[in-house]
Amino acid sequence: DIDYPLIGLMNLINRLLKKAAPLYTHFNQSTVLLHHLIDSLFSLPTYQKKAQTKLPPPKCKSIPSREAAFELIDTLCGCNQINTLFLIKKLSSFHVQGPWRTNQKNDWSVAPDSAEKSSTGYVGLKNLGATCYMNSLFQQLFCIPQFRKAILESQDTAGPKVPKEENMFHQLKLLFGMLKASDRRFYNPRSFTEAFREFDNSKIDVREQRDVDEFFNMFMEQLEGRLKGTKHSNTIKQLFGGTLSNELICKDCPHKSERKEPFLSISLQVKNKRNIKESLEAFIEGEMLEGDNAYYCEQCEKKRNTEKRCSIKTLPNTLILVLKRFDFNFDKMCKIKLNDKCEFPMEIDMQDYTQENLAKRDLLKEMEANNWSVDDLTDEQKNILNLQIPKEYYKYKLRGIVVHMGNADAGHYYSFIKNREKDDELWMEFNDQIVRHFDPSEIPDECFGGEEDFKAMGITPTHYSSIKEKIKNAY
Repeated sequence: DIDYPLIGLMNLINRLLKKAAPLYTHFNQSTVLLHHLIDSLFSLPTYQKKAQTKLPPPKCKSIPSREAAFELIDTLCGCNQINTLFLIKKLSSFHVQGPWRTNQKNDWSVAPDSAEKSSTGYVGLKNLGATCYMNSLFQQLFCIPQFRKAILESQDTAGPKVPKEENMFHQLKLLFGMLKASDRRFYNPRSFTEAFREFDNSKIDVREQRDVDEFFNMFMEQLEGRLKGTKHSNTIKQLFGGTLSNELICKDCPHKSERKEPFLSISLQVKNKRNIKESLEAFIEGEMLEGDNAYYCEQCEKKRNTEKRCSIKTLPNTLILVLKRFDFNFDKMCKIKLNDKCEFPMEIDMQDYTQENLAKRDLLKEMEANNWSVDDLTDEQKNILNLQIPKEYYKYKLRGIVVHMGNADAGHYYSFIKNREKDDELWMEFNDQIVRHFDPSEIPDECFGGEEDFKAMGITPTHYSSIKEKIKNAY
């Protein structure tokens, strides 16, 4: 936007200096105004502190306001040796020590608007080569207020014995701090990648593409260890932790066994699934163990026909669903990406996929088959039938989407995130350094996958269209 009040003020001062000789003489004896004008033109947003004003520096952002500032500088320096020498000294320091002075030609141009934070109020992350998977994940985590608060408030338990350059948690706090307080357009996460260690104690190869789900699990495992001993030691479990129930239910006897399995995310099949509800139904769909494969019931001491199934025992506060887009083709002996269309809603009810709902469903079927009434049930069966849990416990609203664009060998990750701190429909796209507003009505086209019309120019000057797979879809 053009800052008309600032332009008018500088034009007014310029006219007064030209018309009023005493005023011109006064300003020519002081370099204060010239100093402010130079700062208004060449100051850049910094990492070190957040700007006190509403907008980050420089004050003169638009071309008209910068032209007005340069004209005023010309008037102040005209036939005045003191101001001219001061101007030369200030501009010389920019050439010698300017923040844009690098070996890259593009960095020698002064473009303040390209360095300042986007109009969304959020800061991007620089892609160091192939670190888009990390950037898209960190932006999702940062936009969860409880998680962000836990990281920024937690004390570093490593202490001074670990150098800051090698301290992953210190660098993570620094990264989150910059995402919160910086006035720059993006932050360079190089220090985090240097401090983070793989399971074999090696550094992250920033040129190597990674699976974002694999990195999420590795990162969370290390972070959980670093949060131990702090007041936020249970944050990860409180936010993302749920429990799966792996059950073996004997059909010829009343016995069953259960194994609980903690999870931070649930992986769902995408192949031949039209929507996420079909994926969830496949997730809880059991299989029968019969014949030679029948389950040996230790209580009966004999093999029984048994249903083996998995369901959700406890739901997390923040539910992460991972769509399994990558598979292995045994015919071609190579990794492939599944671009099948898989739709998902803006809100979802998870009640149908929980252990208590499946138990209730099985009991109702058994009552119908045996013509039982409530009076025929045991106390345990009555508890299953009468269990009441608030409906809100099962309901989730869509808050973030990680998108993968590309194939199994090479691609790019970026995120769509809804503002959690305001009760509105404001969504943003976080694409490495770029942060911009996003229209949620475009989610089906941008995230569901499937096919699209492709128009191209033929050998003759005519257009032809064909159908091709979308290579960008939610992951």
